Amino acid sequence: MFDTRSRITVQNALAQTNEAKLAWEHLDDILVALGAGGMSSDESEVEDGQNVFLVKKMSWRRSGLMVKMGTIDRDRNTRNAYGNVRAGNPPRVRKRRNGAIETSRAAPPGLPVNFYDAEWLSKLNSRQRKELSPRAAMELFDITT
Repeated sequence: MFDTRSRITVQNALAQTNEAKLAWEHLDDILVALGAGGMSSDESEVEDGQNVFLVKKMSWRRSGLMVKMGTIDRDRNTRNAYGNVRAGNPPRVRKRRNGAIETSRAAPPGLPVNFYDAEWLSKLNSRQRKELSPRAAMELFDITT
């Protein structure tokens, strides 16, 4: 997911100007700060004869970041220059559900403090918080692309 999202943000930033360029650069900065460890995982399930991938819940991650990742995902270009579907396997159909299964991966350490869910962070003891060693908050802009 990280590599795919990175291509989307970089290509869009290069193709835009002014505010749109700044928005895509900001999304790329967030993506880089999250890193591959900050991407959600999924598990496959067959639904209506089609493979669907159910996104696992990451209770440690701030919900606003999920919205920003969704913005990137929605802008994925699956068509070639002629408007045809690109060759190769189609992108995964990823679905988010209420009551999703919690990921078994631990929260990655060293992220900006505002990338962690405030309620989740408040439940950590001092040793756990020290091991997490969050960095200073990163400014998160409201963007529309």
